[in-house]
Amino acid sequence: MLRASVWSLLLALSSAGLSSGALHAALAPHGTAAPASQASPDAATQLRFERPSQAWTDALPLGNGRLAAMVYGTIPRERIQLNEETVWDGEVLDRANPKAPAALGRIRELLFANKAAEASLLIDAALVSPRRHVDPYQSAGELIIDYVGRGSAPATGPWIFNATRDPSNTYQNAYGLFDYSRELDLLTGIASVKGTFHDVPRKSETFVSWTHDLVCTRLETAQGEGDFDIHLQREADVLSRTITADGEIILRCALGRSAQPFVLMAEVRQTGGSLHSDATRVRVRGASSIEVRVAIASNYVSVKDRSADPERLCRETLARARSMGWQELKAAHGRAHREVAERVKLTLPTTPTDALPTAARLTAAQKGQATPAFAALYFNYGRYLLAASNHRARVPANLQGKWCADLAPAWNSNYTTNINLQMNYWPAGPCQLSDHTEALLRWSESLLEPGRRAARKLYGCGGWVLHHNSDIHGAVEVFDCAAGMWPMGSAWISAQLLDLGRFAPNEQWDRRSRVVARGAIEFVLDFLVEAPAGSECPGKLVTSPSVSPENAYLYPDGSYGTFTYGATMDLQIIAELFANYREVAARTGGGDEDLLQRMADAEARLPRPRVSPRTGMLQEWVRDYQEAEPGHRHISHLFGIYPGTSIDPALTPALYAAARKTLEGRLAAGGGGTGWSRAWIINFFARFHEGAELEKHLNLLFAKSTL
Repeated sequence: MLRASVWSLLLALSSAGLSSGALHAALAPHGTAAPASQASPDAATQLRFERPSQAWTDALPLGNGRLAAMVYGTIPRERIQLNEETVWDGEVLDRANPKAPAALGRIRELLFANKAAEASLLIDAALVSPRRHVDPYQSAGELIIDYVGRGSAPATGPWIFNATRDPSNTYQNAYGLFDYSRELDLLTGIASVKGTFHDVPRKSETFVSWTHDLVCTRLETAQGEGDFDIHLQREADVLSRTITADGEIILRCALGRSAQPFVLMAEVRQTGGSLHSDATRVRVRGASSIEVRVAIASNYVSVKDRSADPERLCRETLARARSMGWQELKAAHGRAHREVAERVKLTLPTTPTDALPTAARLTAAQKGQATPAFAALYFNYGRYLLAASNHRARVPANLQGKWCADLAPAWNSNYTTNINLQMNYWPAGPCQLSDHTEALLRWSESLLEPGRRAARKLYGCGGWVLHHNSDIHGAVEVFDCAAGMWPMGSAWISAQLLDLGRFAPNEQWDRRSRVVARGAIEFVLDFLVEAPAGSECPGKLVTSPSVSPENAYLYPDGSYGTFTYGATMDLQIIAELFANYREVAARTGGGDEDLLQRMADAEARLPRPRVSPRTGMLQEWVRDYQEAEPGHRHISHLFGIYPGTSIDPALTPALYAAARKTLEGRLAAGGGGTGWSRAWIINFFARFHEGAELEKHLNLLFAKSTL
């Protein structure tokens, strides 16, 4: 099934990818393609800057799925912030609220009696986990390389614009930095930096090896001018530091709450000069080049298994590459990275603006001068980030992919399953990255056991349940507050896993995703209850409690409500899950006749989405409530347009028209204020076949939601 896909993977970086079909629909006449001769070699595949990064969000992201790095490109002090995907605080716990079984019936009675405010208080007391929050994904640490030659003081000196020596966009600090540039090649996954400091030219290359699982950086300088201090650091939880005489740095750490151990281990090499160490760092003097290779590992094997020896793993990883020189190591990585990067090629016309550095191209786009080639760069960057978050991954991309600078990041950088985790993987099928979704399937499989336990303890249901927040430790319960009581996570994830099988047919994938989906369907079928007489849809089967993610409505008296039964998004997710499961069941040899019959019986009794007689829009809730925030970032009741397929112009024309009016109303009230929400809107317009609106919102994404 062809999907026009926009992706907002990093909230901090606000990057997005777009399928070539959607881009051509928006930016080229129908049925035409831009000739390759109009595109410069790097206009769509290279990020290029003339200033060092001033903040973490300016740095250049590298990754191989398991490891990630942000290269600041600053001189004289180079900072490379480091991540390892399992450096994530938390522990395996049963966090189900024991009050749930006694309260569930009363909660449903209150909702059917339109007493949602009382139901909300009871949900908060009886369904929300006593351990109210998941723990954070965290930075693993930083590699710091200080140039200390010629009396420099690397940590001092403000960055100032130098208009005397070079009137172009060149920065210097108080000691003099000239001829500066930094680049990220999206085809090879290599970041490069060059500049002249204290009249000493230097250049560096950094990559996160796709073949040897190391963060690798090499810095060259003028002969004999390579005076550097190298060390690893972390803000907290460091147990010990060991630095050996031959240039090995070991940082042993344990995460705060869980005491999960992890290790960062660096190996320093130099060409020429001398190397010696003290208690805090490796000191190289008089070299012509230095190379640092960093391995990172924790004790995490899986949700159930924490038996790995992180120090041994780091030593083995470094040892496997020890006989390889820099060029050999870089070439192996580059080949592997390029094979994935070049599976999809998007060629769009360039303009003179596209010869400018990336920051200037973005400024032009923010002024309404976006070019087709800039859109192609955006697409390639989004695709790059998805691959870099998943290539060697054991767990899926989180709210920030695998890049996180903090110990307490926004929203804990967790898995938010009421759209964000799913959105990470929207481009995977259309963009030939289906083989980079194994971590998503493996993670979903790891939730089957805790999900079954939670479904039984919270709702008395079979199958498995997942609510709106999760982590790598099997968290599936209701977190944060009453609004976290959104039990459709397992259904949405399962529908998406089944859909991914359409893009790269694989019998093993179909069978595994079918097991995951079967459990989600069993939960849905058990969770559905019959709406009583006097309700909005008596005799119909509805989800209850139910919520439209993160949105609220107004009661006639002006007070706010959140909970309902049979929210529109729930019904659309269920329809997508059932349809996808039937297709995969047929493709993999049938079976499950009893389950398929239960699905058919339940489907016949589900209420249909409703059009508001008051507004002509698709109702978000079972009752025709007024929205508390008409421009809300979530547009959950349009799931059936995208990523779902249940609202179709030919099969459901009235719903299709109402959905289009809904989108119009949401935008008129200021919707699309966040990058990921704007990306979702772009997909809606692709499904509405409105290229001009798609282009308009793509340009708004450039202008308002891109750092």
